Amino acid sequence: SYSDIRQTIIQTVQDNTFDLIERLADEIVGKLSIDTRIQAITIAIEKLDVYTTGTPGIRLTRQNA
Repeated sequence: SYSDIRQTIIQTVQDNTFDLIERLADEIVGKLSIDTRIQAITIAIEKLDVYTTGTPGIRLTRQNA
């Protein structure tokens, strides 16, 4: 359910420290892709309060086999 997905994301962020948002995205996608019902995952993470001239971020897509 969406609630389970939300809880997985929250727990991943709260229980870990990541130097790179790319690593955070990879960790979240890895945990969510364990669910075999999920065929594909796309996650987008942005650092909204970092710069006034742009928004650094990442978008990661993974297909489950």
